[in-house]
Amino acid sequence: MTKTNEDKLVFIYAVFFTFQVLHIFEEIWGRTYEMTILPFHRLENYLIAASMVVLASGLAMALMALGKPLGKKLTFIIAMVSGILNFFVHSIGWIATGNYFAGPGAGTITGVPLFISAIYFVTSTWKISD
Repeated sequence: MTKTNEDKLVFIYAVFFTFQVLHIFEEIWGRTYEMTILPFHRLENYLIAASMVVLASGLAMALMALGKPLGKKLTFIIAMVSGILNFFVHSIGWIATGNYFAGPGAGTITGVPLFISAIYFVTSTWKISD
């Protein structure tokens, strides 16, 4: 993989990472953590879980920027789970329950650009892969 392709992937993932952080803010604003189905029902517990996701994502992005193969694999997995799967969970949950606040719908608005950037990153990674 050329340096230009690596830089392109890092930039695309940085855009995805930005939407990931905005998505967490939307989930906090929409009180997703109040859903009884989740293992955390307090804001503090949600913030710890969300921080771990952002920390892992940021670490994976740093590893990818340094050219480490593990970084590319981790960012690919994180984009698949956090960007693509998460979008469907929020969207289907909102349609099924009709609840945005304190429900699964909180996160759908920023979930759309998160989903699009994740798809773009995953397909770009697939095309550029060694």
